[in-house]
Amino acid sequence: MERNSDNALRTQPSDRIKLNVGGKLFETTVSTLRSGGPDSLLAALSNRPRQDLFSDPVFIDRDPEIFSVLLSLLQSNCLPSTSRRFTKTRSRR
Repeated sequence: MERNSDNALRTQPSDRIKLNVGGKLFETTVSTLRSGGPDSLLAALSNRPRQDLFSDPVFIDRDPEIFSVLLSLLQSNCLPSTSRRFTKTRSRR
């Protein structure tokens, strides 16, 4: 989300996008998805025609729990505390 000069949160409806990640619906902003860089997959997915961005969720065939960590990272530029459980799981392999 973007902040205006009064520090109130503001999101334009045209900036919002729905994502269906592994069957779980997420709603975020196009600017959040693009914050990962112009060459990222999420930035490319956010380039859909404006009329499709909010009406039809973009389907991403991935684990929604892991995606929520990625989305949180893009929103705050910090890993959430919930990401720790994935690093422990991955290190056992």
